[in-house]
Amino acid sequence: MAKISFNPRWTAEFIRDIVIPELESFRDVVGKKVLPVFDNFMQEARDHGDTWFREQIAGIEPDHPDREAGIAYFADEAMNRTVDYADTLVGMYFASTGLYILGLFHLFEQHLADLPLRVYDNYNYESAIDLAEVVAWLKDEISVNVKTFRSWKTIAELKLVANTVKHAEGGAARKLRRVRPDLFILPKFRSESKHKKKARMPGRIRRPLLGEDIYITPDEFELYAQATIDFWNELSNAVEHDSTVRQRHVATSEQRQTKSQAVIGGRTKKR
Repeated sequence: MAKISFNPRWTAEFIRDIVIPELESFRDVVGKKVLPVFDNFMQEARDHGDTWFREQIAGIEPDHPDREAGIAYFADEAMNRTVDYADTLVGMYFASTGLYILGLFHLFEQHLADLPLRVYDNYNYESAIDLAEVVAWLKDEISVNVKTFRSWKTIAELKLVANTVKHAEGGAARKLRRVRPDLFILPKFRSESKHKKKARMPGRIRRPLLGEDIYITPDEFELYAQATIDFWNELSNAVEHDSTVRQRHVATSEQRQTKSQAVIGGRTKKR
């Protein structure tokens, strides 16, 4: 059985060459290609109403005695359809930002879960690995406490946002209300609510995947995406430059192989 030691330089290069570029690509595609699709939603809604209106009045005979009344009726109905379609697009917009926030966090989490398996070349490991286990592994096995990173607070907040989008009302939503109550208020009302004793807060979080009750803006998506990138930059620097990590790097292969069997809660299988 091969004896594998922890290699700080390889780990740092893997983070810089693989993990960070993938997160940057995710951020850029969502922010620059996907979300801008909704930039002209009001014009799209107007076009939707106008098209419906023209289709309806095209069937009214020029000399029909009720032509003017019919046109007036269809004009009012076209306005209603414009507003309804605009509301639908706004809902889909916030549903999209929520879904991509959910994807962002899980991509971050998947990279983190994959790291110890990459480090110890253990691709046959079958059990689930969660965020808390990797955080503990980094601290216990590599002497890096990621909870001291500047990005960690935002990462923890991102987790709450993702779980609120995924599960609706629950523990994550209750915690998120305490730290970011503004996320539950439509952006156009947020500045208004700052000047009131009671902000316009929704009740139970019911259908966030329809763009309701929690509202993530592109700026907030960018903030969370940058936090994931900052986290990996901090981890790369800590792994490569921390003196304690370097001391562990010179440990014997036999010692490191023994420790690798205890990674992720002591459940790693021998290869």
